[in-house]
Amino acid sequence: MLAWTDVINAAAWILVVIVLEVEVRLQLRGDLSGHFMRIARFFKLAIYGVLFAAAAYWGYAGDFLDFWDAALWLFAFIFIELNVFEWQYESSHQSAVAA
Repeated sequence: MLAWTDVINAAAWILVVIVLEVEVRLQLRGDLSGHFMRIARFFKLAIYGVLFAAAAYWGYAGDFLDFWDAALWLFAFIFIELNVFEWQYESSHQSAVAA
């Protein structure tokens, strides 16, 4: 079961990076719409839910090293997400002021 958790965790991280990459590229092109942001938010919540569940499972199963690793990565990505949200807000605010 721990091996499957590793596989699911790795796939979830790849999906998080893909969604973030698409968001950043769309933001840079000026094509980031509210509709896409809602869809991306839904997917990211689901993916982060899987990641938190994997971390919780590792903690419950007594695999402290994997739990600690997952917790640190999740903590780091919370700050990355906050940075992306702030960037999106500033970009939308600047475009509203310029209009």
